[in-house]
Amino acid sequence: MGLPLIIIILVYAVSRIVNLALELRNLSSIKTQRGVIPEEFKGKFDEESIDNSFLYTRHKLKFNLIYSAYKEMLRLIFIFLLINYYNELILSLGFGLKIDSIFRFILTGIVYVFILNVASTILSLPFDYYRIFRIEKRFSFNTMTISLWFVDLIKNLLLSAVVYGVLLSGTFLVFNFMPNFWWLPVWGLYFVLTIFFLYVSPYLIEPLFNKFDPIKNLDLIDRIKDMLDGAGINVKGVYKVDASKRTLHTNAYFTGIGRVKRIVLYDSLFDQLSNEEILAVLAHEVGHCKKHHVIKNLIFFEAISLIIAFVAFKITNSDALLDLFKIKMIEGVPVEYYFFTKIVILGFLASIAFWPLFPLFNYISRKFESQADDYACKIIGDGKSLASALQKLSKDNLANLHPDVLYATFHYSHPPVLERIRYLKEWEN
Repeated sequence: MGLPLIIIILVYAVSRIVNLALELRNLSSIKTQRGVIPEEFKGKFDEESIDNSFLYTRHKLKFNLIYSAYKEMLRLIFIFLLINYYNELILSLGFGLKIDSIFRFILTGIVYVFILNVASTILSLPFDYYRIFRIEKRFSFNTMTISLWFVDLIKNLLLSAVVYGVLLSGTFLVFNFMPNFWWLPVWGLYFVLTIFFLYVSPYLIEPLFNKFDPIKNLDLIDRIKDMLDGAGINVKGVYKVDASKRTLHTNAYFTGIGRVKRIVLYDSLFDQLSNEEILAVLAHEVGHCKKHHVIKNLIFFEAISLIIAFVAFKITNSDALLDLFKIKMIEGVPVEYYFFTKIVILGFLASIAFWPLFPLFNYISRKFESQADDYACKIIGDGKSLASALQKLSKDNLANLHPDVLYATFHYSHPPVLERIRYLKEWEN
């Protein structure tokens, strides 16, 4: 085992040990604070609710620990023990196809990646089932039937087959014709398709899983229209989604760009929040729109993607990865067919390299959420309605009120709910 591989394994081990330590810190934090109702939630959380919040958070943390260890074990087994057998199965079979060389290369690459994706999905099914039909059901969140779960699974597999087919076909086609400069056109292809999916997702993809209806409360519609007009926001519409057929968790989100952008509210929100609170939640989503957070995120991640594409090109342009991970060459298979293997190994290395950047990504996301909260306060006139909505939603979702600070830094895309409520209540000052 060479020194570079030893360093990779050590860095990988350190990252996973730190992740484990963070999970244990968070578990310790909620145990220490068990039964403690923060001042901001007195009168909102009773003893039963606060204890259920502890139990739910503890179950999820333990589940995530086991599931993460399981996924990492599978990844290590494949990368270090099975990848040569997989290459022999797929690459030699693909090269034996009696079709045009370009189509054979593309088809082999699609099959190579898609089988791994399907295998990963199948191997994760027991955990997905347990999470939905044991943990979520125990705490009265799950409303999904097994048949709906199975239908969703089939839809996701078919959808991923189409998406992977398009993306991978374009990638491998460009690589075949431009092996010495594929990174830039491939990045351009992914950028164009990302914009395309942002436009079509609200109308072609999301309706495959849910039904979206315009809000029918006339008084609320008028107040929403006044708020959007006052903010100078033009959206395609504000919709209610039938999320309750799968879960009783509540949420709202902003989707789409340009002329197709719209705001979506879970149908369960309307049973739990007053009109004023719904308007405050909506104002938060308007804040994301007004602050151009979707566009900013797009620019940020596309810039990172451009760097990734260039680095991937430099690394895969040599056989260093094949030598480092002891990849065996199969007789009769051209060397360019090992591009698929290099990409898979690179994905493993990327998971290690990007781990230290998670706090940065989450910091940016939390910053955007705080800006959206601030904008909601300005457009509503105070922070009381949004604070009240967050209190109710935290209770209904059994939110963790006492997350460990370091854990939240690595894992929270939103500021902890206590931090948000304290800010909202002090906003007028």
